[in-house]
Parts: sequence; C-alpha cells; structure tokens
Amino acid sequence: MASIVATAANRDGAGHLVAATAVLAVTLGLHLLHSTRAAVRHRKPWWPWSLVAHGEVTCAPYCFFQGT
Repeated sequence: MASIVATAANRDGAGHLVAATAVLAVTLGLHLLHSTRAAVRHRKPWWPWSLVAHGEVTCAPYCFFQGT
C-alpha cells in the first residue's frame, strides 16, 4: 500500500499509479496463493511456476521504475 501512496505522491500521470496498483494486486494474490493452509498442504503441479512468477512480479518494479 505504501508503494501506491508513494507513486501517487511522486509520479506524473495515472499510468504509474495504475501499474503500481496492478503489481500490488498480483503480488498480493500470489502471496495468498502460496501462503494459505490449503495451498501449503495440497501443492498443485504448477506451484513452482507460480512461485517463479511471484518472484518476478515482486522484482519487476525495481527494473521498470528505477530511473523514472
């Protein structure tokens, strides 16, 4: 949530705000997918790929918003 507030306060345009909100929503969804009790007990075959996606989505803002 702090990243969205900081983006709204420091960036021009709604594009950065929409991107920050989307990244936060996807990261939260993947985090819940990996941390719920049912997910830990019954891992699906695609679980390792979703974990890789979680890492990528977590690091993506550092690559794209570093110089802007």
